[in-house]
Amino acid sequence: MRVGCVSRDFVGWETFVDIRIEQDGGVTVASILATYLDASNASELFEAVRGCLVEGRHLLLDCSELSFLDSTGLHVLAQLLEVSRSNRSSMSLCSVNRGASVGLDALRVGESIPIFPTRKEALDLWPLSA
Repeated sequence: MRVGCVSRDFVGWETFVDIRIEQDGGVTVASILATYLDASNASELFEAVRGCLVEGRHLLLDCSELSFLDSTGLHVLAQLLEVSRSNRSSMSLCSVNRGASVGLDALRVGESIPIFPTRKEALDLWPLSA
């Protein structure tokens, strides 16, 4: 399933975040098909994937296309983590590029959300990544 969300940013430009959602074994994989996650599109990501965080399920966010993540994008990840905990589900990230990892590292996101170098490694370790 592919979910595309169009919105307008604060200066009226249309922004778009495209997310591919698929099942791989017992894991829901949401691939963020955008180069940036910021105030212009982060809420669309939240709306598109929060429904995947159901009890007993694991959500893997594939960040291989993502090269920039600002504080709003980080906030959305924190919101998704909160939803996952309240729904007794789990989430992890994989394939985080260097540009996006700067903010994750600075805020020590890896201490709360498991981060895997590749999608394959994350899926091979399921359910240990939960």
